Amino acid sequence: MGIQTNKLTILFFVSMILLSSLVSAELLQVKSVAINDALVREMNMSAKFNITVTNNNDYMKTFEIDTFLDMEITPHESMSIPAKSSLEIPIEVTPSASLKERYQGVTPLSYYVSGITEGIRDAPVNNVLPMKIVSLRDALDIKIPATVRLSDGNLTISIENKENMFVSGNLKVSADMLSGSTDVTLEPNSKKYIDVPISTVRQKAGKYLITIDLETPDYTLEQKEEIILEPSAELRTDESRTGSIFAYTSKAKKTNIGNIETNATIRISKTTVSDWFTTFSQVPEQTERKGLIFTYSWSKMLNLDESFEISARTDYSLPLTILFVLAVSLIFVAIYMQKQIIVRKRTHRVKTSTGGFALKIQLNVKCVIGEAREVTITDFIPAFAQFYEKSATLPPDRKIGRALTWYLGNMIKGEEKTFTYVIYSPVKVVGKIDLPVVKGTYRSKKNRLKHMNSNSIFVLAEEAQKE
Repeated sequence: MGIQTNKLTILFFVSMILLSSLVSAELLQVKSVAINDALVREMNMSAKFNITVTNNNDYMKTFEIDTFLDMEITPHESMSIPAKSSLEIPIEVTPSASLKERYQGVTPLSYYVSGITEGIRDAPVNNVLPMKIVSLRDALDIKIPATVRLSDGNLTISIENKENMFVSGNLKVSADMLSGSTDVTLEPNSKKYIDVPISTVRQKAGKYLITIDLETPDYTLEQKEEIILEPSAELRTDESRTGSIFAYTSKAKKTNIGNIETNATIRISKTTVSDWFTTFSQVPEQTERKGLIFTYSWSKMLNLDESFEISARTDYSLPLTILFVLAVSLIFVAIYMQKQIIVRKRTHRVKTSTGGFALKIQLNVKCVIGEAREVTITDFIPAFAQFYEKSATLPPDRKIGRALTWYLGNMIKGEEKTFTYVIYSPVKVVGKIDLPVVKGTYRSKKNRLKHMNSNSIFVLAEEAQKE
């Protein structure tokens, strides 16, 4: 009889609890919507949900969200909902490391919402949060390019986040010939191409092992792949010239800065004249000529970082010295042979009262060097003409036949004398008229007798008549 009474008592309490839960469930309803529901097992992460709690009571209700599992749900505080109202609450769920170790894939983790009436907790409304627990390696798909070049400044890496979660960290790449890093943030269920700035070190072309590390505060995902360093045939050319304008050395240097063995060719061009005075550090392998230009070439196969240099020495010293001595000699000869007195003869047509043919002759005598003594000049009247004595601005000192002579005495440098006279012809003159050259003599400082002549001059009679 006692045992039966105990059974009835237990059944009564269980019925009351179930009835209370059903009543609470009707008066307090809970719904959840996932925002980020994936978690990485190796990282300390939180899933995010929006919880909507509806209060069907006729009065304000206070409630709390909690769980019996080894995980933390925030916020912890009690909240109130007015009668016949709903409240949407964003929550973060952080399972413990041990809890995440026990589960794999999609896992419903339970929680409850418990109402509080006058300090007495109502029967909880139970619900579940479906979360997906994965490893970081399974969550991300990281791909690198098949090849890389020494000239590349970036390495483009493709990362696909296959889960509904955010992942942030520092992405590093390292290999024998390159290294670099950049910070990344991956959106949920997204694919991103990330340019990682890299610095390269010259290595031979071929296959290399590259390590890709995604470093997070809690865990580093490491992935190793093979990448091909593309062949790069690249040569650096350095040219220099030392010496003077008359004797100089030109150098041309080729350096293999690529990553494969490369043939280097150096070409030096010289004109025909400079070629006569140029010597090379090595005998040219090939010579080409185009007009007055000679082009010499040398070739060599260079390994990595190997250099190849050719120097050309051009020396004009000897021929220039000979030319200088010759030029100085010619200058001294020219100075020695140069006349101290210069005589210029000019003429132009003048009008006469009878309309006949007449020319005014102008003589200009100038001392250009030093001092000239006993300067004498003689001009000659053409056979067809006569001297008009009254026209002479400086009458001749002597007139013999057709020769007119002036004794000008001594003249110093810069001194100049100019005088004119007129000749005329009583008969008509036609054709080209060649006027005689003025002749003269003087004595130099060393009392040597010197001779000089004026410029030659002619007149076309017809043109003179037109004037």
